Amino acid sequence: MDDLNNILDKLSHLNLIGQIEDIQATARGLGASCDVFTGYWRAGNKKVAVKKLRVFLTKEEQVIKKLAREVYIWSKLEHENVLPLLGFFLEGGEFPHLVSEWMAKGTLRDYMPYLGGDEDIVAMCLGIAAGLSYLHEKGVIHADLKSLNILISEAGKPLLADFGVSHVLAASMTKMCGTTMASTKGTVRWMAIELLSLSDESGVGVTPDEKSDVWAFGMTIYEILKRNVPYNHLKNDHQVALAISKGKLPERPARSEKASLPMRERKLWDICGSCWKKKPEMRPSMSDILSDITAIQDGKSRPVKRRKLDITPLDNPATLHASTLSQPNGMFQLTFDAHYAPNAEAPHLVQDPRIGADISPLTTPAFSSPPSYLDDNVTYIPYDLNISGISSQRKKEGSDWSAIFNPDVKRRLDVYLLFTWPHESVVCSVRFSTDGKFLATGSNRITHIYDVRTGAKICGLIDEHAAAEGDLYIRSVCFSPDGKYLATGAEDKIIRVWDIAKRRIRRVFEGHCQEIYALVFSLDGRLLASGSGDGTTRVWNMESGIPKVLEATEPQGVDTGVASVAISPNNSLVAAGSVDCVVRIWDVATGSLVECLREHSDNVYGIAFTPDGKSLISGSLDKTLKQWDITPLTRPDANRSFLPPMTPARSIQNSTMNDTATMDGGERSSKCTSTFFGHTDYVLTTAISHDGQWVVSGSKDHGVQFWDRETTDMHMRIEAHTNSVVSVDLSSQGGLLATGGGDWTARIWRYTSL
Repeated sequence: MDDLNNILDKLSHLNLIGQIEDIQATARGLGASCDVFTGYWRAGNKKVAVKKLRVFLTKEEQVIKKLAREVYIWSKLEHENVLPLLGFFLEGGEFPHLVSEWMAKGTLRDYMPYLGGDEDIVAMCLGIAAGLSYLHEKGVIHADLKSLNILISEAGKPLLADFGVSHVLAASMTKMCGTTMASTKGTVRWMAIELLSLSDESGVGVTPDEKSDVWAFGMTIYEILKRNVPYNHLKNDHQVALAISKGKLPERPARSEKASLPMRERKLWDICGSCWKKKPEMRPSMSDILSDITAIQDGKSRPVKRRKLDITPLDNPATLHASTLSQPNGMFQLTFDAHYAPNAEAPHLVQDPRIGADISPLTTPAFSSPPSYLDDNVTYIPYDLNISGISSQRKKEGSDWSAIFNPDVKRRLDVYLLFTWPHESVVCSVRFSTDGKFLATGSNRITHIYDVRTGAKICGLIDEHAAAEGDLYIRSVCFSPDGKYLATGAEDKIIRVWDIAKRRIRRVFEGHCQEIYALVFSLDGRLLASGSGDGTTRVWNMESGIPKVLEATEPQGVDTGVASVAISPNNSLVAAGSVDCVVRIWDVATGSLVECLREHSDNVYGIAFTPDGKSLISGSLDKTLKQWDITPLTRPDANRSFLPPMTPARSIQNSTMNDTATMDGGERSSKCTSTFFGHTDYVLTTAISHDGQWVVSGSKDHGVQFWDRETTDMHMRIEAHTNSVVSVDLSSQGGLLATGGGDWTARIWRYTSL
């Protein structure tokens, strides 16, 4: 008991012995380990709540020591969204009764019927996020966040309560009862998936941490949005625990329902998804979430922060039940977060660039002001744009999509939605066949092929011999030029080449050490290039199956994971965009690295050669696209000798040049000739039209944008996907655009010139 007495001595100024009167005989609240009574604090002149620990728990000396430390920590916390400890007093038992102000409005659960519209909802979520972020800054884990543990002040603000203390009591009950379920009754619905494991890889029991708090925060937002507990269709905790352990997440609004919600609520649903990532390290921190919700309240976006990338499921926050698969709810977390990817567990995002360009801004009042961290001289079209203020000549609307046309340039395009295909998961890749008759899409475990003319699904390709457990996202798909074969690259590091007519795997290419993010055939069909998170680009001979391994020449420790690849029209060059912000070009014949283009300030996720092979377009998480003149590499007398290895000194020098925006090209004579500004979030995918006139990009800002390659003017923006646009492709026959997104849908569009 020495620990307890020592702590109580330090808190003597909070000793309220003899000052609490009229304690009611009947508890006003009953918890798993304590009872709450009301009383009156004479000196403070206010009604108070008195929390009394259950008698049987006060016999546990270790519990008492831990509780004493938690009480001491509580006494030091001071935040407008954290319930303050007023004091304590001893009364018969060995552990003091804890005193806090009585909140007449009750818990958040009680208060939910009185919440107003989306402004009230966002304000409530913001307060909870602020309180939890503060706790984490102070090194405090809540460990039991849910609406019943959030009190509402007289002013209607949320106050976090029962942190720390609840976790200690729950741990004690687990020891006494021999089961986690007994100690978490009523709390399982908010528990992170890792907490339901018996132990981590080391055999040590998994304990709550900041990331499990983030999961619970997402579930608490769910409560607010749905006015119900998570998994409300499941009646007991054992059913809920089983569902969570299998990766099932709470049902979310169907796509049609979500489209009708206020934009702020839609964004809160997106945050829920980011909180429910299966891998704890892929969940955002509470400080990031606080920034996100603050931006939602302000109607702005926020700058990119340094984060780890997860090119997996840009996965929609939830795994839908089979009954809702026909209407996938349109939200995700790429994280490949490419956020994380947004957002293969790839890479690291680097600091957001300071963007600047001499481009006239759009002046129509329908466009809200860009976030303060963006350049004032550039047109940025927010993805929560209200298009009602745009003239009918400059917009087009469908039942669940819209297009806007830049009012500062002559309108030259029109667009029509042809088909929308719901999928069972995030659509990671879309690709037309060379003849433009078919479209392939890659998602979790399955590749679909559709007839572009009729919209009918031709087939679904599934490798029945692949490992049955876990996800297996098909990151990239690509038709052979003759249309007979389809190559797919997946998370299991394997390239499968399918015989489409026979619906079976013709051959398998193995050798990559990490997930495969990009595939492309040469125009003659003899070569297949692949890019992987292992930092290599491989060029496979389709006849022999032997690969040529193309490697970066960076200092040890530099992550050169490849997110995109392209082969030049004459099959002589291979280009790859990497997570270290570099575009590399190799000579196919020799395997020599012949050029490094270093001007992007973040991961390069999209890359494409122009039809004449003289230029290259790259898209990056720095929110820009760049056009590179690589003519010097295409001349008969071009220097295609191997670039010398990048030494640490040269790497630092180039990095410095990049940060100061003085480097404008490659290490040889290639040049960055133009930069395309306008997206408000990561550029995840790029494509070029068959005639070289248009550049198309897809972004985490949910938009698809058409750019004039010569002028860099943005001409058209399409809004349809309710999450990141992960993949775009343009038919080589012209006039057709395919898009795939984190909202679990693929779409085909017809675009025409006016």
